[in-house]
Amino acid sequence: MKIKPIPERHRWFDPWLIPVGVRLHGLAATYAALVERRELATNKRLRKRRGQAEADRETALGVIIANLAYETLSPSPSGRLAVLTGNNGRRIPRYSGPAKGKVLRDLLFELAELDVLDWQGPRAQRGEASSIRPTGSLRSELTSRGVTQLDIGQDEREEVILLTSRQMSGGSAAPVSRVLVDYPDTPPTMEMRDRLRGLNSFLAAADITFEHDGEEPVDPANRRMRRHFVTPDSSTRFDLSGRLYGGFWQNLARKRRGAIRIEGEAPVVLDYASMFTRLAYARAGLQPPEGDLYAIPGLVVPRDAVKVLVNAMFFDQHTRTAWPKDAETPQPDRVTVPELRRAVLALHPAIKDSFGRGVGLSLMHTESEVMAAVLDELRSRRIVALGLHDGLLVRSSQAEEAKKVMEQAVADICSISIPVHQKAVGE
Repeated sequence: MKIKPIPERHRWFDPWLIPVGVRLHGLAATYAALVERRELATNKRLRKRRGQAEADRETALGVIIANLAYETLSPSPSGRLAVLTGNNGRRIPRYSGPAKGKVLRDLLFELAELDVLDWQGPRAQRGEASSIRPTGSLRSELTSRGVTQLDIGQDEREEVILLTSRQMSGGSAAPVSRVLVDYPDTPPTMEMRDRLRGLNSFLAAADITFEHDGEEPVDPANRRMRRHFVTPDSSTRFDLSGRLYGGFWQNLARKRRGAIRIEGEAPVVLDYASMFTRLAYARAGLQPPEGDLYAIPGLVVPRDAVKVLVNAMFFDQHTRTAWPKDAETPQPDRVTVPELRRAVLALHPAIKDSFGRGVGLSLMHTESEVMAAVLDELRSRRIVALGLHDGLLVRSSQAEEAKKVMEQAVADICSISIPVHQKAVGE
């Protein structure tokens, strides 16, 4: 029996990456001229493009060169970038960068012929995209011109307010498909976008560095935040999720965040205590009990495990009988999921109607509104803070002021008090 190849996984090509420095702009212009000359010499085109068509093509070529430069300076594990080159599906203008479709395919072909990149089709029939990698020739050019991370930036036109539909792809046990949804702009969406772009501009200008820790490279210039909203169908709504994603610090292992420096100072972590559970009590118009909301009397179970199950139960729309598949914390020994679930319900009978009813995305939206307000207020005070969903990283010398801002924001938005804890990075 013929064994099908396992799909390879690569870092995705970023359609909003662009040259911003003179050195990389110059290199992109050089390759644009070479591509133009080659097309005319091979009779692929009889005359020069004009107007917007030429401008779009030059922009797309710049995006490709910026991605190849980024891969050279911050190599991914596989050394290649996954890129979608087809015309399949309906492209939504607000989410689509200039490098796409036929323009992208044509440029990749020409640059491959010029030995700028290596373009490889998928090895597997399904579940894998085409991929590209910079050649030795391009790497030499980047080195000789002294191109650095400072020469690579993000297109300011990138949409930062994203709406995604989550749909079952067939049957209740089938995986969820995620599809970007277009939406009409309204005063609220425009305000959210303006606020977030203001935050991104503030972060882009901030003094944020990463001290090399001997592990894989980190790009401290990757700071752009985006708000991701969710709709269960294709309707336009912005009351589910809305969490802030992006920024190099979010996907860093906790222990590595200790190498971050904000204005030369090591950060600390500030986070809300048991935020989802406290928001569920607030949603019900109730006060939570005193003490640790994840400590179950008489049951010896790691706190993190209880937290994992409680949070999963907020998102469930059924009676959970199995441990969450994507949980980093393993299921505790000598206790079944139904037993632990019953213990959680006994611990929090006042909010039992919040479990198994799919309220998680609504709670997440409230959380995101609080964090957006916190980051806006800190920005107004010129305090650099790096968002972590229900907490943030901030200079230790500014932690007390930031803590007060967090406490006030949740009081203003939710009319409740949630303790804010300060922790060392890595805890």
